[in-house]
Amino acid sequence: MNFLTEDDLIEQRELMDYSSRTLSSQDIANSHDYPIVVSYKLADIGTTRYGFHQSFTKEDTEAYFRIMRRFAKTTLNQLIDSTDRHTLHLYRTDLRGNLRKELARLCPHGLDVSSSTIYHFALYQKKNTTACRETGCRSPRVYFILGSCGTIYPVFFDPFHELNPMKSVL
Repeated sequence: MNFLTEDDLIEQRELMDYSSRTLSSQDIANSHDYPIVVSYKLADIGTTRYGFHQSFTKEDTEAYFRIMRRFAKTTLNQLIDSTDRHTLHLYRTDLRGNLRKELARLCPHGLDVSSSTIYHFALYQKKNTTACRETGCRSPRVYFILGSCGTIYPVFFDPFHELNPMKSVL
């Protein structure tokens, strides 16, 4: 794979508007191998119940920046293949249920949500507890869309693990 120079990457990122085009499977595959860059262009700051307008605790804020600093040093494939993937709770997320509904609400025009590649990671998770808005028990997740050239677009902050909740075991 031929990597672009830093100047080429900056120019290409500035020219690309993720919301105006659909990425091919090859674009997505290649994007996993570029160093991660974060764009807040698609961040929900108040359109849905899961935006970044919600309160962040001190623990949330510290965890977010510790994880983003880790992301800034690597590629998505390196993170996925790393031993701390489980600790990060970094997983590709199926576009269904609450997540699909809220993403469609956030991007009603210009973003093909059906072809979006979405991941989430946990800021932290307390052992032997279940997140619950009513009790205030948090298990925050951040959802992001993978764009081209290693760009990730954080879109949602889900402090109570409601967008893609764990299924109850009966």
